[in-house]
Amino acid sequence: MKKFILLLLVTCVLIWCPSVFAAESKSEDQQSPESIVTCGSGNGGGIVIAEVAEPISVEKCQPFGDSSCAPCITSLEEQGCKIVDVIVTHHAPYITNASYLLSCSSP
Repeated sequence: MKKFILLLLVTCVLIWCPSVFAAESKSEDQQSPESIVTCGSGNGGGIVIAEVAEPISVEKCQPFGDSSCAPCITSLEEQGCKIVDVIVTHHAPYITNASYLLSCSSP
């Protein structure tokens, strides 16, 4: 009986440990976004919002200018920013915004 209980206890620990360590390492890898770039399309597309962490150059991300979204996002990625999430919203039949949530600081 003691061997069965010991085997059951060891099995429970072996099942429990990987899930705890996997959850812990996953939370360390996730980055929280502190920067946002919102791109609009339809009815005058381009960059609508560009709020990026201080040391990052936003030369190619000027809101309501002639800047388009792709060069802006590419330049931010080249400077070390990582896209954490993208949120797409539809405001009217032909107006769509894509908000890029970025992490531009070291984890």
